[in-house]
Amino acid sequence: MAKKLQHEEERVDPLHATIEKVQSNPLPLIGVIALLAALVVAGFLYNINQNMQEQLQASDYVTALDIEAPTERATALAAVAASKTIYSAEALYMQATAALEAADYDTAKAAYTQLRSSHPDFEFVPDSVEGLGAILEAQGDYAGAIARYEEVMSTWPDSFAAQRQPLNIGKCHEANNALSEAVAAYKQQLETFVGSSVAYLAQQKLDQLYAKNPELEVPEVLVVEPSIEN
Repeated sequence: MAKKLQHEEERVDPLHATIEKVQSNPLPLIGVIALLAALVVAGFLYNINQNMQEQLQASDYVTALDIEAPTERATALAAVAASKTIYSAEALYMQATAALEAADYDTAKAAYTQLRSSHPDFEFVPDSVEGLGAILEAQGDYAGAIARYEEVMSTWPDSFAAQRQPLNIGKCHEANNALSEAVAAYKQQLETFVGSSVAYLAQQKLDQLYAKNPELEVPEVLVVEPSIEN
């Protein structure tokens, strides 16, 4: 019986054994605690650094957007786009738009093309293809512009950009003196985006065409008012 009790006393619970080991030599535990504390502090500092970087990136982007002159604005936005931040895609689109505003067609075309290839799922890719069409239209390549506008409609039929392309197509046909095709495109715009400001512009274009070209067939009713929300 005494031998059995002695055997049970010799068996030590693992937890108690650990506690006794730490009590006898606390240095290893202190090292572990110090390491954990260092990791927590490092993670905290990393998060602070990330937040500061994001704030700086946002500040740079807003500052670039606020530049009034389109050429300088495009240059500043190009730097933001090249920084590979969360604003890169949007900055690239805005750079192209600013370059287009400045009639810097080469820069605008390069930025629009880069946006489509580098950020194919970005929400403004359809608008970028529309921008490529606008460049061709400004350069007098109406067939090329129409092809781009039709691409927007066929590739992204549910996008907001697709809803306004008949107006662009009509303007190209009108500039190319293809008046019947222009009338057809403007009529399509009236049906595609009913009650919108784009439809209102198409109606104005139709009215002007009918007034200048009496030989064109004038429909009995063509009245479109822009909706309040547009």
